[in-house]
Amino acid sequence: MAGKQITMSKVKQILQQIDHGLSQREISRRLCVDRKTVALYLQKMKLLSLTTQQILSLPDIEADALFKADVPIVDDKEA
Repeated sequence: MAGKQITMSKVKQILQQIDHGLSQREISRRLCVDRKTVALYLQKMKLLSLTTQQILSLPDIEADALFKADVPIVDDKEA
């Protein structure tokens, strides 16, 4: 379903899976989220310059605020 919000719990699961070395495609399949969603949160994490452990240690409300902040996302394909 397009445009459906995911919980911070699900975002943290995505980040944990990335940290364990799973591919974006595998994470997408396991967690039933679009691959573009996985890529989006990976890119946001990199732009925030935070490690997975730093994000996981934050309360969900604080992590949610970080990810929803206006962080410019650049589409590498358009650049």
